[in-house]
Amino acid sequence: GFALYFPARSSSGFNFSGLNFIVGYALTTISLYVLAVVAKLDNQISVFVTCIFAIGGALAWRRRCNLGVESLFDQVNPVFFLLLAGMGSIILNGGIGYTPTTDDEFTNWIGVSRLIHFSGNFDVIKGTLNHAAYLPGWRLILLAPWQVKGYVAMGESAAAPFVLHVGFLAFFYNLVTFWIRKYWNLGRVDQVFLGLGIIFLFAAAEGLGRLWPFYLLIEPPQIMTFAAIVLTLLAFEEIQSDKERITRLLGIILAASIALKTAALMWIPSLIIAFVIGQIATRRTLSKDQ
Repeated sequence: GFALYFPARSSSGFNFSGLNFIVGYALTTISLYVLAVVAKLDNQISVFVTCIFAIGGALAWRRRCNLGVESLFDQVNPVFFLLLAGMGSIILNGGIGYTPTTDDEFTNWIGVSRLIHFSGNFDVIKGTLNHAAYLPGWRLILLAPWQVKGYVAMGESAAAPFVLHVGFLAFFYNLVTFWIRKYWNLGRVDQVFLGLGIIFLFAAAEGLGRLWPFYLLIEPPQIMTFAAIVLTLLAFEEIQSDKERITRLLGIILAASIALKTAALMWIPSLIIAFVIGQIATRRTLSKDQ
């Protein structure tokens, strides 16, 4: 739902559906963090308010469609069929279960999500948690599905890294097909099949790890958000007419990455340095042209 707040069309011809999906995941994380940690709302209220915000995205998308600014197919990405495949696999297997097996899961991640869930409110229990200073973005994501039924269902949390992984692959697909269209003279169908082939090879080689991780540790979402930041920087460099828009989306992904784990703060000085170097290079280029 959050992804639909942002149009997929652009003046450059780049389709933003994949990047929007990652930003939607990021905004979900940020919303849960702000409501549960900053506003100190109960877990269930935080999740339901987040769902209401997400519904607003669907309404915004419907309005754009009514105005003729966007169509249904603009937000559809071929890679999203992996989400349907995952859902179908769960249904065919009669549901999904998950059993944590590593010490770190019990002491830091889904084990802590379980404690937060039973307390009903993060603020009530935050001082007693292991590594209490950790920002609880990932912990809140893992416990979010439990608020609907009211009980711990670890299997329903197991899809959290998978969904983010699919979002990254969709963004990568959009960028690959943009490059194919820009540098090669191929038809639309050829672009789609070649782009999907590259993405499937990347996924098969486990470029970002397993498509469906065995563990619910912080590393998979941390790696994927970091990779999304790098990919967004590539998009910023390649897509000249949408730099301001990409910069805003990059800020959202970075904020969510920090909410997942504060190690993402290391990106801030790097991005500032890259921005300064880019500005200097741009001014030198303009000076030579003049």
